[in-house]
Amino acid sequence: VLNASLHPQRRSLCLACVGGAPGQVLLVTLPPSTQPPISVMPPSDSQEAADPGVEAKPRVLTTACFDREGTLVLLGTSRGAIHVLRVDNQQPVAAVQLPGSAAIKSIVISRNNKSFVVNSNDRILRAYSFERIIAGERPAPRELQDVVNRVQWAHASFSSESEHIIGTANSATDHLIYIWDMHGHLINILGQGDKVKDGAQHFACHPTRPILACCARSGSTYIWTKRYSENWSAFAPDFKELEENEEYAEREDEFDIKPQAELDQLDEEEEELIDIVNIDQTELAHVPDDNDDDEELLFLPAQPEPEASEATAGNGRSADGDAMDVDGSASKGTKPARGGKRKAMGN
Repeated sequence: VLNASLHPQRRSLCLACVGGAPGQVLLVTLPPSTQPPISVMPPSDSQEAADPGVEAKPRVLTTACFDREGTLVLLGTSRGAIHVLRVDNQQPVAAVQLPGSAAIKSIVISRNNKSFVVNSNDRILRAYSFERIIAGERPAPRELQDVVNRVQWAHASFSSESEHIIGTANSATDHLIYIWDMHGHLINILGQGDKVKDGAQHFACHPTRPILACCARSGSTYIWTKRYSENWSAFAPDFKELEENEEYAEREDEFDIKPQAELDQLDEEEEELIDIVNIDQTELAHVPDDNDDDEELLFLPAQPEPEASEATAGNGRSADGDAMDVDGSASKGTKPARGGKRKAMGN
């Protein structure tokens, strides 16, 4: 058995891909049912028959998987063809031929049932739009590969939120996990620089958290997750983080055992009663009157007068001959006096 998968809704139905010379895919009903396995075979592809080089190779089913609804099954062949069949009557829905006709190693569909990724022997991962293929279109795949090292891929799948494509390099010593976005841009390579000499074989993503569990060749399981930095000051503003231990200077009576009566008395002294009924008098609301005993002079009236050298005696005119009003402003056609002094007026 090359691979097997359970039906997403009927747990008693299993899809198994059996290897060998003929290679076949079986729909197996699990015990206690006694129904015999049903063979699932795709029809002969016209694109494969049109190419003499491809026709010379025998067609072998290499992988199979259900879609997320369980109504369709995807089959991959050694000639690089992908067939989509219905589960109930095995009627063909669509077929796709990979460029180069490389043998297909695995097919994984995303959790949102919108895309699937194909791992083939030509060292290239290809992501297809499942919705467009079912609709009868022939979209161009999104090709993902390591152009520099040209590594083979041991496993490829989607992240739990179906927003990234993850692939593990088929290496005996290098533990490398490649992560791309849905546009084909390489985001990160896990294990690069960590000097983990244990090749990655398979991985599984946590359904809700950013955690990746990877199984290596030695049988060990590596857990990859995000590095979190704890910031307790965000929860308690008065929290003080210490870089190292500090010696605490305690008070003399801090940890002394005191009688309960003394503790109650201290609590009563520390309690402060807040009066919410009476209104205290404040200086802001105070209005001076004759009954005040304040002897402090709070207001000193002043009236500006012209300079003696600039004023003329007895005519009430300035040196320029301009008449002045009572408030010190110049009348029409006159200029205001400058350089005046202020003289205190007594009562």
